[in-house]
Amino acid sequence: MDRRRFIASTGAAAALAAAAPAGLLAQARSSLAARLEERIPPLVTRVLAEWELPGGFSVAVVKNGRPVYQTAFGKADREADRPMAADALFPIGSVTKTFTAALAVKLAARGVVDLEASVQRYLPAGVTLHPTLTRVPVTLLTLLTHRQGWPRDNATRRNLRLELPHGFDPGIADPASFSRAEFERGLALTEARLPPLEWAYSNLGFHFAAYVLERASGRAMEELVATELAAPLGLRDTIFRPSQAQIARVPAGYVYDTRNDQVSRVPAWAAGEVVGGSFLHSTAGDLAGFAATMMDRDATARLLGGRRWDETLLRPSIEFLGGDIPRQQALAWQLSMFGRYGPVIHHSGEADGHNAFVAVSRPRRLGLVLLTNNPHEANETLALRLLMTLFQLDT
Repeated sequence: MDRRRFIASTGAAAALAAAAPAGLLAQARSSLAARLEERIPPLVTRVLAEWELPGGFSVAVVKNGRPVYQTAFGKADREADRPMAADALFPIGSVTKTFTAALAVKLAARGVVDLEASVQRYLPAGVTLHPTLTRVPVTLLTLLTHRQGWPRDNATRRNLRLELPHGFDPGIADPASFSRAEFERGLALTEARLPPLEWAYSNLGFHFAAYVLERASGRAMEELVATELAAPLGLRDTIFRPSQAQIARVPAGYVYDTRNDQVSRVPAWAAGEVVGGSFLHSTAGDLAGFAATMMDRDATARLLGGRRWDETLLRPSIEFLGGDIPRQQALAWQLSMFGRYGPVIHHSGEADGHNAFVAVSRPRRLGLVLLTNNPHEANETLALRLLMTLFQLDT
């Protein structure tokens, strides 16, 4: 497998005028769709061939709040020779965090939670946090911006033991270790990773934030996502626990073992009782609908409860290095500058064997969704190539 990384270069492009006649917008979408149809297929098939990838990709592009391109490439199941479908259902890993953050802001707009207050008031009697986790007050704001100093995962998380041909354990979470009882037990055992208010990416922080939202609202995350986000946005396949019919649409997952340069097939992740940092499933079409809302301030404000709350969701709180690229952290979303193409909000997700990427450029009203059942290095490479191609074509 060719594991060369792609380093994107930046170029010049002008921002699209915010207000344009409907006919011109439709013409622009049609023109962009034609250019995408010409440029994207050879780019994706080249990556599939260069990397000798076993799986496929599902791609969606949004412009001016509407989908302009959606298709699929490669295999959903290499062994069964089943092609990838445009409506394939994927575990989206940490892209789940963007939904958790939106829920927190929406509940804050209603006064159900206070983003800046200590969450201790929401905890049941008998649930305690390790002293190192509470060196500063624990708030939803610090949890959702990865500034609580907490470790990536809780001490009681266990992984499934997989007997793979190459002896590779990809770290798929055991749903049993995410029962509420196990999660609550782990809060007392898990020690902080860094001093508080420093940036430290934490799945635990988001799982705990979701746990707090459930306690404060009296509603499970499944219900909150379904009623507060999925229903208003028309997302039909964004769920924590797929039905049997939906499971049949989940592609086989493939991971890459760097120790022996081999690819292994692994099962999809399944949700435990505590969710919020991961475990959502979705499709490229549903995530395109989510991206379409996120690219429009007014649409996001309507969803969350007002312009103030849109600003709260996307206000940067701290800068950090993501690889070699300076990034800013908002609530779940990360913000990066793409040269003269301007700022992009984005998030990726890795659920071993299934990977997701969502990016939105508000100035250009442009969005990209990329889902794959290939190793995450391939998704990262192709996502950057596609994003830069979109910017170049959107002139």
